Amino acid sequence: MNKGYDGSRRDDLQSWLYMIVYFLKGTLPWKKISVMNEYTRENRILEMKEATTNEELCEGLPAGFQQLGKYISSLKFTERPSYSFMKNLLRDMLKAMGEEFDNVYDWMLVIPPHHSPANLVECLTMHLPMIPNEEAFLK
Repeated sequence: MNKGYDGSRRDDLQSWLYMIVYFLKGTLPWKKISVMNEYTRENRILEMKEATTNEELCEGLPAGFQQLGKYISSLKFTERPSYSFMKNLLRDMLKAMGEEFDNVYDWMLVIPPHHSPANLVECLTMHLPMIPNEEAFLK
């Protein structure tokens, strides 16, 4: 949602951050706004987005998300983001949480339709083959 201006890569990244926060927290600060008039609702959401700090947005999440939000907010309209900086920041957060970027995603896991706790561990260790040239795609 913008003020009628063309969007930029910065705006796309801000929306991307909102999606990540929503996936991790299950809500966003403006999700509880309920106004009968759609125009008024959209204006209140825009006002709330502008008033919400990165600290408030990312409260309860690893500190790297606040840093990511500050970086995105600092971008100029036409500035090309440093995707490698953001990728490294996300990898550092994974590492700090004891996780590893292993190119295995949830949707790649084979889960049988009828599973028991006994075979759940086994099926979680089975992975579909990686997409060809995925490493080149991710660089």
